[in-house]
Amino acid sequence: MKPYFIFSDECGAYEKRRDDKFCIAHPFYVRSNVLVSMDDFIVLTDRINTLKREYDIPLGRELKWQDYGISIKRNDKRKKPYLSHLTSENI
Repeated sequence: MKPYFIFSDECGAYEKRRDDKFCIAHPFYVRSNVLVSMDDFIVLTDRINTLKREYDIPLGRELKWQDYGISIKRNDKRKKPYLSHLTSENI
């Protein structure tokens, strides 16, 4: 049997007991999973590392949308130091 990885992540706010005020402020909560074979995981990791090298991002650094997407589009000065060289023109 081949090994597989499962990636699981969530987006939104979760509360076990939600009142109307919470539901208005946080209307969505999504959890998703992706099953990846070991062979595909190796290819994916290699491609991610190629992109990180191309954009001078440390290989051991996990990238999250909140770290770069919004702050680069708004030219936010609070960018993570390892992303300070990126602008909306070079991504």
